[in-house]
Amino acid sequence: MEEHLRALGVPRSAGLALPAEGRLSPDEQPAERLPGALAALGPVFADFGRYLSSRVDLLPRRLCEYLGDRESRRLVSNSPQLGFSGDVVRETNGPLGRRFFKFDPEPRAVTGWTQQHYALIAPNMPVIVTIVRPDADRLLESDLPLLSQLGPWLGVAPEALAAPIDDFSQTLRFRLDQTQQAEALITLGEDARTSGGFDAPVCYQDFCAPGVLTTERIGGVTAAHATDRQSVAEHLASAWLRHALRGRVVPFDFDLDDVRLHDGRLVMVGGAFEKQTAAGRKQFLRYLITVAADDPDAAWTWLADATVPGPQSQSEYHLRRRLRQAAPFRDGGWSGDDRIAEQLMVQWRVTREAGWDMRSHPLHLYRGIHAISRATSRLAPDKDNVLAALRDERSRLQLAGAREAFDPRAFPYGLDKVVQNLVHMPQMLDEVLTLAASGRLRVKLHVPDAEEGRRVRNRTVSLVASLVTLVGVAFLVRHLAPAYGDDVERIGAVLLLILGGWLLVAASRL
Repeated sequence: MEEHLRALGVPRSAGLALPAEGRLSPDEQPAERLPGALAALGPVFADFGRYLSSRVDLLPRRLCEYLGDRESRRLVSNSPQLGFSGDVVRETNGPLGRRFFKFDPEPRAVTGWTQQHYALIAPNMPVIVTIVRPDADRLLESDLPLLSQLGPWLGVAPEALAAPIDDFSQTLRFRLDQTQQAEALITLGEDARTSGGFDAPVCYQDFCAPGVLTTERIGGVTAAHATDRQSVAEHLASAWLRHALRGRVVPFDFDLDDVRLHDGRLVMVGGAFEKQTAAGRKQFLRYLITVAADDPDAAWTWLADATVPGPQSQSEYHLRRRLRQAAPFRDGGWSGDDRIAEQLMVQWRVTREAGWDMRSHPLHLYRGIHAISRATSRLAPDKDNVLAALRDERSRLQLAGAREAFDPRAFPYGLDKVVQNLVHMPQMLDEVLTLAASGRLRVKLHVPDAEEGRRVRNRTVSLVASLVTLVGVAFLVRHLAPAYGDDVERIGAVLLLILGGWLLVAASRL
């Protein structure tokens, strides 16, 4: 290890910081050679380099790009054939001839950790068998403690690398456990069938073990070789957000080679997955909306739950002030574009630089945002596909909520919620006016195009018409009730509730 690192020359901590753009000078070349050195040190170091490519809060943009580009992945994947296909006999508790109808001993794909073989579990039932190398546990035990020695060449203090190494260790062990991977793929496919998103290959659990994964053999091409790149980028962003906001698992460590296009589906055949709860989905949606609206004060409510202050952390006051001042073009060290993924990365970096440590779950969500943003940018760099997908997904969720609220079958049960919203409306309006008067109401300027402008005007007219109708019904009820009795008053109350609910829906769509 020391020999490979010495070949890189002077550590980054002893030299100048990498420039954001442009060509490297001779004394800056070690950063360019770092991926090859890590690949030569073995799969633990190679995978850690790929992990660090997603930690844009920890490393400069240029180093992340070197560690995560396609050439670096080729170095990691270009491993010699390890010849451990016979270990499938031990893992599946039976000889190959008994467990499989046919098994091809020649590997079709080889990585640092796995080999993939073609097989048949029955006539006309082709599968792919992924086998984890049998010495994986030994490599993890021997090499994980050595990762902290990379700090000088990364320009990161050893104590700052402790948390990333721990997170890398946990996610790698989870990914190498093929029974866990099979469960995640099954859940991903079930979520896709109910709400759309990434599909998954069929997993044959009877042919799976901790070191063996047997899945349906998926044809088609990878997303990296898509012809209609803009359309695929839009579908990728939409699929990821559907799992993040509706699903039970979220892909967070993947790239274009892990997604295959087959029969009009986006099939996730690799990567790592994070579990998501209903409460977590709602909180994450609110956080994305506040970031899209450029409201760091509201975003802090999510960040406060997602982080814990470290021993040398700044105060909450200083961090919140720093979040208000942060801007992608100055603080991102990434592309500098005013995109939602860039704003999320800036908040992530600012939070870490302030000494606040990210909990595991939100850390994986940030890495997922980074993965989907990087994948869609490679396909269609001229459009903020993640923001467009967020707007579409938010509209779908609002429409689904409106349908549920005004479902005639559920109206008697949802009436109390409508009444509650009407009761709290004056208070919410008062809070908005108070924020506006104090200058703390932050609204991101957005100039709509012609079509969007017409939609906004139509919604405004509908809102005004609903308000006038509401006032008219109230006026009629007030004058007719004394003459026609209590029945008119009760009917008028129900009409007022219905119109008030419709008014809330119309106001929320503006």
